[in-house]
Amino acid sequence: MLPSEGSFDDVYGKSLFSPEIKAGYKFYRDFYVWGGYSFLSKNGKSYPEFKEPAKWEEKFLSLGLGYFGNFSITFGWKAEVGLIYVSFTEKMSQIEEGEVVDTFSESGNALGLRIGGASIFKFSDRLFTEISLGYLFASDKVNEISIKLGGLRAGIGLGVRF
Repeated sequence: MLPSEGSFDDVYGKSLFSPEIKAGYKFYRDFYVWGGYSFLSKNGKSYPEFKEPAKWEEKFLSLGLGYFGNFSITFGWKAEVGLIYVSFTEKMSQIEEGEVVDTFSESGNALGLRIGGASIFKFSDRLFTEISLGYLFASDKVNEISIKLGGLRAGIGLGVRF
């Protein structure tokens, strides 16, 4: 995941690993509903002038609609759109003379939009793999500062159909 918040890079880096578990139910022809849960956690150093330990955590809960199409017997594609609920926490520690003297924490949550698509390779009728690309849109205000949650998301997945 590549976060959309501009100042995020300075503290935590440019990209994050965010594992996800997702399930769907086909309800009409090639349309399906899906739900997913993912999370991320990253340690960093607060802004360059302080260099204090910092930790960012985000949890994503999503629900939406999707459409599955076929290019051929072994290749397919899908498109998805849905709502996403993001909760986040940032913790920073103040260190003096090698000891933690204070810990600051900010947290919040936001509702946003998730869009995405994937190319699918089918190993069999039940087993498939996918390469996906999507974007998460959400924002929140913390201490009158607007922050962007989410961002560009790329993934590789393995799936099973029941």
